[in-house]
Amino acid sequence: MRASFIESFDPCCSCPQGKILGFLDYSYVLPIEMHGKQWNFEVSVDQAAQGLGVGKKLLQHLLVNAQAEKIVKISLRVLGTNPNAIGFYEHFGFQQEGHYKKEFFLNGRWVDEYQYALYYPYLNE
Repeated sequence: MRASFIESFDPCCSCPQGKILGFLDYSYVLPIEMHGKQWNFEVSVDQAAQGLGVGKKLLQHLLVNAQAEKIVKISLRVLGTNPNAIGFYEHFGFQQEGHYKKEFFLNGRWVDEYQYALYYPYLNE
């Protein structure tokens, strides 16, 4: 398991210096050889820091490391109630692979979850 954090990097931002603005966690799907070229990840950005480039910086960090490790598939799951995140991932080229209906019961209602993935065809060597 690998994790990365971003603390305030813009002195003009409204977030206090030293506050963790975002979090990235990524790991192999399973620690066995047949899953050795796939990562799952999750990313979270503090609400006050959304729109400041924190998520973009974290995702770029993930993609650089994936390329260095010759990872072919990167996947994540995202709640259907988070259209901003879905749009963000699609902007980076992630495509929907799965739809899990009524996956979570949140705030008195069922919420769907979607699986998204990004493939690196140039790493299929």
